[in-house]
Amino acid sequence: MKLLKKHSLKNLNTFGIDVSAANFGIIETESQITEIFEEMEGQDLLVLGGGSNILLTADFPGLVLKMNIQGINILDQYGDNAWIQIGGGVEWEKVIDFAIENQLSGIENLTLIPGLAGTAPIQNIGAYGVELADVCESVEVFDTYKGMFFEIKKKDCHFGYRNSFFKQQARNRFIITSVILKLSTRFNPVLTYKALQDSILMEDELTLEKMRETVATLRKGKLPSISEVGSAGSFFKNPEISVKKFESLQALYPNMPAWPNADNFKIPAGWLIEQCGWKGYREGDAGVWPYQALVLVNYGNASGMDIWALAKKIQQSVDDAFGIRLESEVNII
Repeated sequence: MKLLKKHSLKNLNTFGIDVSAANFGIIETESQITEIFEEMEGQDLLVLGGGSNILLTADFPGLVLKMNIQGINILDQYGDNAWIQIGGGVEWEKVIDFAIENQLSGIENLTLIPGLAGTAPIQNIGAYGVELADVCESVEVFDTYKGMFFEIKKKDCHFGYRNSFFKQQARNRFIITSVILKLSTRFNPVLTYKALQDSILMEDELTLEKMRETVATLRKGKLPSISEVGSAGSFFKNPEISVKKFESLQALYPNMPAWPNADNFKIPAGWLIEQCGWKGYREGDAGVWPYQALVLVNYGNASGMDIWALAKKIQQSVDDAFGIRLESEVNII
Protein backbone atom coordinates (compact mmCIF):
# COMPACT_ATOMS: atom_id res chain seq x y z
CA MET A 1 0.00 0.00 0.00
CA LYS A 2 1.32 3.43 -0.94
CA LEU A 3 0.99 6.02 1.82
CA LEU A 4 0.43 9.66 0.93
CA LYS A 5 1.61 12.55 3.08
CA LYS A 6 -0.56 15.52 4.10
CA HIS A 7 -3.47 14.22 2.05
CA SER A 8 -6.66 16.31 1.83
CA LEU A 9 -9.80 14.73 3.32
CA LYS A 10 -12.20 17.35 1.97
CA ASN A 11 -13.74 15.01 -0.61
CA LEU A 12 -13.78 12.09 1.81
CA ASN A 13 -16.23 13.49 4.36
CA THR A 14 -19.82 14.45 3.59
CA PHE A 15 -19.61 17.70 5.57
CA GLY A 16 -16.92 18.74 3.08
CA ILE A 17 -14.59 19.91 5.83
CA ASP A 18 -11.20 20.95 4.43
CA VAL A 19 -8.65 19.18 6.62
CA SER A 20 -5.79 16.80 5.86
CA ALA A 21 -4.26 13.57 7.15
CA ALA A 22 -0.56 13.36 8.03
CA ASN A 23 -0.54 9.89 6.41
CA PHE A 24 -3.19 8.37 4.17
CA GLY A 25 -3.75 5.04 2.41
CA ILE A 26 -6.54 3.10 0.68
CA ILE A 27 -7.40 -0.47 1.73
CA GLU A 28 -8.34 -2.58 -1.30
CA THR A 29 -7.60 -6.05 0.16
CA GLU A 30 -7.21 -7.72 3.53
CA SER A 31 -3.56 -8.51 2.77
CA GLN A 32 -2.80 -4.78 2.57
CA ILE A 33 -3.94 -4.39 6.17
CA THR A 34 -1.41 -7.01 7.26
CA GLU A 35 1.31 -5.33 5.23
CA ILE A 36 0.73 -1.95 6.84
CA PHE A 37 0.20 -3.24 10.37
CA GLU A 38 3.62 -2.09 11.59
CA GLU A 39 2.89 1.41 10.25
CA MET A 40 -0.14 1.61 12.54
CA GLU A 41 1.86 1.19 15.71
CA GLY A 42 2.55 4.44 17.50
CA GLN A 43 0.21 6.45 15.27
CA ASP A 44 -3.31 7.68 15.85
CA LEU A 45 -5.52 5.66 13.50
CA LEU A 46 -8.73 6.69 11.76
CA VAL A 47 -10.52 4.32 9.37
CA LEU A 48 -12.81 6.16 6.97
CA GLY A 49 -15.86 4.60 5.39
CA GLY A 50 -18.04 6.98 3.40
CA GLY A 51 -17.19 9.84 5.76
CA SER A 52 -20.92 10.33 6.27
CA ASN A 53 -21.11 10.18 10.05
CA ILE A 54 -18.09 12.17 11.19
CA LEU A 55 -17.21 15.77 11.83
CA LEU A 56 -13.51 16.51 11.34
CA THR A 57 -12.51 19.49 13.44
CA ALA A 58 -8.77 19.67 12.65
CA ASP A 59 -6.01 18.10 10.59
CA PHE A 60 -5.51 14.45 11.61
CA PRO A 61 -1.96 13.92 12.93
CA GLY A 62 -1.78 10.16 12.38
CA LEU A 63 -2.77 7.54 9.80
CA VAL A 64 -6.09 7.66 7.92
CA LEU A 65 -7.08 4.50 6.04
CA LYS A 66 -9.92 4.62 3.51
CA MET A 67 -11.84 1.33 3.41
CA ASN A 68 -12.42 0.09 -0.15
CA ILE A 69 -12.77 -3.72 0.08
CA GLN A 70 -15.50 -4.72 -2.38
CA GLY A 71 -17.76 -7.70 -3.02
CA ILE A 72 -21.29 -8.91 -2.21
CA ASN A 73 -22.36 -12.53 -2.37
CA ILE A 74 -24.95 -14.94 -1.01
CA LEU A 75 -23.18 -17.30 1.39
CA ASP A 76 -26.07 -19.64 2.09
CA GLN A 77 -29.83 -19.98 1.77
CA TYR A 78 -32.01 -22.19 3.93
CA GLY A 79 -35.76 -22.10 4.32
CA ASP A 80 -36.89 -18.48 4.35
CA ASN A 81 -33.44 -17.17 5.23
CA ALA A 82 -30.44 -16.05 3.18
CA TRP A 83 -27.04 -15.01 4.47
CA ILE A 84 -25.07 -12.42 2.50
CA GLN A 85 -21.49 -11.25 2.97
CA ILE A 86 -20.55 -7.67 2.08
CA GLY A 87 -17.09 -6.16 1.77
CA GLY A 88 -16.43 -3.28 4.16
CA GLY A 89 -15.93 -0.83 1.29
CA VAL A 90 -19.23 -1.47 -0.50
CA GLU A 91 -21.55 1.54 -0.65
CA TRP A 92 -24.57 0.86 1.56
CA GLU A 93 -27.03 1.74 -1.19
CA LYS A 94 -25.47 -0.98 -3.36
CA VAL A 95 -26.28 -3.44 -0.57
CA ILE A 96 -29.91 -2.32 -0.79
CA ASP A 97 -29.76 -2.75 -4.58
CA PHE A 98 -28.43 -6.30 -4.17
CA ALA A 99 -31.12 -7.23 -1.65
CA ILE A 100 -33.96 -5.88 -3.81
CA GLU A 101 -32.60 -7.54 -6.97
CA ASN A 102 -32.49 -10.88 -5.14
CA GLN A 103 -35.85 -10.31 -3.42
CA LEU A 104 -34.34 -10.38 0.06
CA SER A 105 -36.18 -8.51 2.79
CA GLY A 106 -34.94 -6.91 6.00
CA ILE A 107 -33.06 -3.74 5.03
CA GLU A 108 -35.39 -1.96 2.59
CA ASN A 109 -36.27 0.60 5.32
CA LEU A 110 -32.57 1.54 5.47
CA THR A 111 -32.41 2.86 1.92
CA LEU A 112 -30.60 6.15 1.17
CA ILE A 113 -28.50 6.02 4.33
CA PRO A 114 -25.13 7.30 3.13
CA GLY A 115 -21.92 5.47 3.97
CA LEU A 116 -20.32 2.06 3.55
CA ALA A 117 -21.20 -1.42 4.78
CA GLY A 118 -18.14 -1.53 7.04
CA THR A 119 -19.23 1.46 9.09
CA ALA A 120 -22.88 0.38 9.37
CA PRO A 121 -22.27 -1.84 12.46
CA ILE A 122 -20.24 0.84 14.23
CA GLN A 123 -23.15 3.24 14.19
CA ASN A 124 -25.82 0.52 14.18
CA ILE A 125 -27.52 2.47 11.42
CA GLY A 126 -31.28 2.67 11.62
CA ALA A 127 -34.32 4.30 10.09
CA TYR A 128 -38.09 3.89 9.97
CA GLY A 129 -38.30 1.16 12.60
CA VAL A 130 -35.36 -0.97 11.44
CA GLU A 131 -31.76 -1.17 12.69
CA LEU A 132 -28.75 -3.03 11.36
CA ALA A 133 -28.81 -5.03 14.61
CA ASP A 134 -32.06 -6.65 13.41
CA VAL A 135 -30.28 -8.39 10.53
CA CYS A 136 -26.57 -8.48 11.42
CA GLU A 137 -25.25 -12.02 11.89
CA SER A 138 -21.57 -11.26 12.42
CA VAL A 139 -18.74 -8.86 11.60
CA GLU A 140 -15.28 -9.78 10.32
CA VAL A 141 -12.50 -7.56 11.64
CA PHE A 142 -8.77 -6.96 11.87
CA ASP A 143 -7.59 -6.35 15.43
CA THR A 144 -5.01 -3.56 15.33
CA TYR A 145 -3.85 -4.47 18.87
CA LYS A 146 -3.09 -8.13 18.08
CA GLY A 147 -2.47 -7.95 14.34
CA MET A 148 -4.96 -10.69 13.45
CA PHE A 149 -8.28 -11.26 11.69
CA PHE A 150 -11.30 -12.87 13.34
CA GLU A 151 -15.11 -12.88 13.44
CA ILE A 152 -17.28 -11.13 16.03
CA LYS A 153 -20.77 -12.55 16.48
CA LYS A 154 -23.82 -10.32 16.82
CA LYS A 155 -24.19 -10.89 20.57
CA ASP A 156 -20.68 -9.57 21.13
CA CYS A 157 -21.30 -6.41 19.08
CA HIS A 158 -23.42 -5.00 21.95
CA PHE A 159 -25.68 -3.07 19.60
CA GLY A 160 -27.66 -0.19 21.05
CA TYR A 161 -29.44 2.88 19.76
CA ARG A 162 -26.92 4.31 17.23
CA ASN A 163 -24.28 2.55 19.26
CA SER A 164 -22.13 -0.57 19.41
CA PHE A 165 -19.07 -2.23 20.92
CA PHE A 166 -17.04 -0.75 18.05
CA LYS A 167 -18.10 2.79 18.90
CA GLN A 168 -17.52 2.52 22.65
CA GLN A 169 -15.29 -0.12 24.30
CA ALA A 170 -13.36 -0.95 21.12
CA ARG A 171 -13.26 2.51 19.58
CA ASN A 172 -10.51 2.71 16.91
CA ARG A 173 -9.31 -0.82 17.69
CA PHE A 174 -10.89 -2.86 14.88
CA ILE A 175 -10.94 -2.46 11.11
CA ILE A 176 -14.18 -3.99 9.82
CA THR A 177 -13.42 -5.88 6.61
CA SER A 178 -16.82 -7.46 5.95
CA VAL A 179 -20.32 -7.83 7.37
CA ILE A 180 -22.63 -10.84 7.24
CA LEU A 181 -26.39 -10.19 7.21
CA LYS A 182 -29.26 -12.61 7.64
CA LEU A 183 -32.14 -11.58 5.38
CA SER A 184 -35.48 -13.15 4.53
CA THR A 185 -36.76 -14.50 1.23
CA ARG A 186 -40.23 -13.48 2.45
CA PHE A 187 -41.21 -9.83 2.39
CA ASN A 188 -41.84 -8.84 6.00
CA PRO A 189 -42.73 -5.11 5.98
CA VAL A 190 -41.93 -3.09 9.08
CA LEU A 191 -44.51 -0.31 9.41
CA THR A 192 -44.01 0.87 12.98
CA TYR A 193 -43.06 4.40 11.89
CA LYS A 194 -46.22 6.55 11.61
CA ALA A 195 -45.15 8.61 8.60
CA LEU A 196 -44.40 5.37 6.78
CA GLN A 197 -47.75 3.89 7.79
CA ASP A 198 -49.57 6.94 6.48
CA SER A 199 -47.74 6.79 3.15
CA ILE A 200 -48.23 3.06 2.70
CA LEU A 201 -51.99 3.27 3.35
CA MET A 202 -52.31 5.05 0.02
CA GLU A 203 -50.82 2.09 -1.88
CA ASP A 204 -52.99 -0.64 -3.43
CA GLU A 205 -50.32 -3.32 -3.12
CA LEU A 206 -47.18 -3.21 -1.00
CA THR A 207 -44.05 -4.77 -2.47
CA LEU A 208 -40.39 -4.79 -1.54
CA GLU A 209 -39.69 -2.26 -4.28
CA LYS A 210 -42.60 -0.02 -3.26
CA MET A 211 -41.46 -0.02 0.38
CA ARG A 212 -37.99 1.11 -0.63
CA GLU A 213 -39.43 3.77 -2.93
CA THR A 214 -41.71 5.09 -0.17
CA VAL A 215 -38.89 5.31 2.36
CA ALA A 216 -36.70 7.06 -0.21
CA THR A 217 -39.43 9.63 -0.87
CA LEU A 218 -39.81 10.35 2.84
CA ARG A 219 -36.05 10.79 3.30
CA LYS A 220 -35.66 13.06 0.28
CA GLY A 221 -38.48 15.25 1.55
CA LYS A 222 -36.66 16.28 4.72
CA LEU A 223 -32.93 15.62 4.29
CA PRO A 224 -30.48 17.55 2.10
CA SER A 225 -28.62 15.83 -0.71
CA ILE A 226 -25.00 15.49 0.40
CA SER A 227 -23.94 16.09 -3.21
CA GLU A 228 -25.38 19.60 -2.94
CA VAL A 229 -25.08 20.59 0.75
CA GLY A 230 -22.53 19.29 3.23
CA SER A 231 -24.08 17.38 6.13
CA ALA A 232 -23.96 14.10 8.03
CA GLY A 233 -27.70 13.51 8.25
CA SER A 234 -29.14 13.50 11.77
CA PHE A 235 -26.60 15.21 14.00
CA PHE A 236 -28.13 14.33 17.39
CA LYS A 237 -29.67 11.19 18.86
CA ASN A 238 -33.31 11.23 19.89
CA PRO A 239 -33.05 11.49 23.69
CA GLU A 240 -34.65 9.01 26.08
CA ILE A 241 -36.23 10.40 29.24
CA SER A 242 -37.87 8.83 32.28
CA VAL A 243 -41.63 8.46 32.59
CA LYS A 244 -41.61 11.05 35.38
CA LYS A 245 -39.68 13.54 33.24
CA PHE A 246 -42.00 12.89 30.30
CA GLU A 247 -45.11 13.52 32.40
CA SER A 248 -43.74 16.80 33.75
CA LEU A 249 -42.86 18.02 30.24
CA GLN A 250 -46.15 16.83 28.79
CA ALA A 251 -47.99 19.01 31.30
CA LEU A 252 -46.14 22.01 29.87
CA TYR A 253 -46.15 20.87 26.24
CA PRO A 254 -49.31 18.79 25.59
CA ASN A 255 -48.46 18.44 21.89
CA MET A 256 -44.92 17.19 22.48
CA PRO A 257 -44.38 14.10 20.30
CA ALA A 258 -43.01 11.02 22.06
CA TRP A 259 -43.11 7.26 21.91
CA PRO A 260 -42.56 4.65 24.62
CA ASN A 261 -39.24 2.82 24.58
CA ALA A 262 -38.82 0.09 27.21
CA ASP A 263 -39.21 1.87 30.57
CA ASN A 264 -38.59 5.33 29.09
CA PHE A 265 -39.93 7.70 26.49
CA LYS A 266 -38.06 8.79 23.38
CA ILE A 267 -38.46 12.40 22.26
CA PRO A 268 -37.67 13.58 18.71
CA ALA A 269 -34.53 15.70 18.97
CA GLY A 270 -35.61 17.64 15.88
CA TRP A 271 -38.78 18.79 17.66
CA LEU A 272 -36.83 19.98 20.70
CA ILE A 273 -34.38 21.90 18.50
CA GLU A 274 -37.19 23.45 16.48
CA GLN A 275 -39.00 24.60 19.65
CA CYS A 276 -35.84 26.47 20.60
CA GLY A 277 -35.95 28.41 17.34
CA TRP A 278 -32.97 26.86 15.54
CA LYS A 279 -34.68 25.53 12.43
CA GLY A 280 -33.27 27.35 9.41
CA TYR A 281 -30.70 29.22 11.52
CA ARG A 282 -27.43 30.14 9.83
CA GLU A 283 -24.19 31.45 11.23
CA GLY A 284 -21.74 32.07 8.41
CA ASP A 285 -21.67 28.84 6.41
CA ALA A 286 -22.71 26.68 9.37
CA GLY A 287 -26.43 26.20 9.67
CA VAL A 288 -29.50 24.16 10.59
CA TRP A 289 -31.39 22.68 7.67
CA PRO A 290 -34.69 24.58 7.16
CA TYR A 291 -36.67 21.39 6.45
CA GLN A 292 -35.35 19.28 9.34
CA ALA A 293 -33.94 20.85 12.49
CA LEU A 294 -32.06 17.66 13.38
CA VAL A 295 -29.65 18.21 10.47
CA LEU A 296 -26.68 20.57 10.67
CA VAL A 297 -25.21 21.67 7.35
CA ASN A 298 -22.14 23.24 5.79
CA TYR A 299 -23.27 25.75 3.16
CA GLY A 300 -19.78 26.01 1.72
CA ASN A 301 -16.74 26.95 3.72
CA ALA A 302 -17.62 26.25 7.34
CA SER A 303 -14.86 24.63 9.37
CA GLY A 304 -15.42 21.60 11.56
CA MET A 305 -15.08 23.84 14.60
CA ASP A 306 -17.78 26.17 13.18
CA ILE A 307 -20.21 23.24 12.95
CA TRP A 308 -19.24 21.92 16.37
CA ALA A 309 -19.60 25.36 17.98
CA LEU A 310 -23.13 25.62 16.56
CA ALA A 311 -23.94 22.11 17.79
CA LYS A 312 -22.85 23.00 21.32
CA LYS A 313 -25.03 26.13 21.29
CA ILE A 314 -28.00 23.98 20.29
CA GLN A 315 -27.20 21.47 23.03
CA GLN A 316 -27.09 24.21 25.64
CA SER A 317 -30.29 25.81 24.36
CA VAL A 318 -32.27 22.55 24.56
CA ASP A 319 -30.80 21.79 27.99
CA ASP A 320 -31.83 25.24 29.26
CA ALA A 321 -35.36 24.96 27.85
CA PHE A 322 -36.21 21.31 28.55
CA GLY A 323 -33.58 19.99 30.92
CA ILE A 324 -32.55 17.45 28.27
CA ARG A 325 -28.94 17.08 27.13
CA LEU A 326 -28.72 16.07 23.49
CA GLU A 327 -26.02 13.59 22.53
CA SER A 328 -24.20 13.75 19.21
CA GLU A 329 -24.98 10.92 16.81
CA VAL A 330 -22.14 12.09 14.60
CA ASN A 331 -18.59 11.11 15.61
CA ILE A 332 -16.55 14.20 16.46
CA ILE A 333 -12.91 13.77 15.43
